[in-house]
Amino acid sequence: MSKCTQKTVTDMPPRGIYVLLIKIGRKTLEIGALGKICFEGEYAYVGSDQRGGRLERHCRKEKPKKWHIDCLTNEGEVLGAWVMPLPKSAESELAEFLADRFPVTKGFGNSDCRDAGHLFKVDERLEDSVAEFASHKGVAYMWWVQNSKNCPASMKNA
Repeated sequence: MSKCTQKTVTDMPPRGIYVLLIKIGRKTLEIGALGKICFEGEYAYVGSDQRGGRLERHCRKEKPKKWHIDCLTNEGEVLGAWVMPLPKSAESELAEFLADRFPVTKGFGNSDCRDAGHLFKVDERLEDSVAEFASHKGVAYMWWVQNSKNCPASMKNA
């Protein structure tokens, strides 16, 4: 059973900071100034959506490549996101927290922050890590998906 306080399938994503879960087959992608990077498996991207619409944008294919993450989401499958009602200032804190637990892609998605990066190669420990961070901050977190087929195994019977 999931530790999430709420499971939602909605066209109105929640606002706050998020951990976007992306699955991608073996691909080498050109990521701006970072150059060519080989991806395979599941990745978590830390971001902030304080005004609404960012999570929906990540789910769209064939969007202009404005940010590093656009390269990955255009090629991979966005499975959903864990969202916490926290201000943008907590985004780097979350990225640093995950960097202590998972391999980070240095320089990815953090041009406006001083941390190592906002993209992580993840495994089954990710949701527990999100739960631990949310608990530390004293907030609930929720799983957001654009459609129900993308629920991770821990959410299937939530």
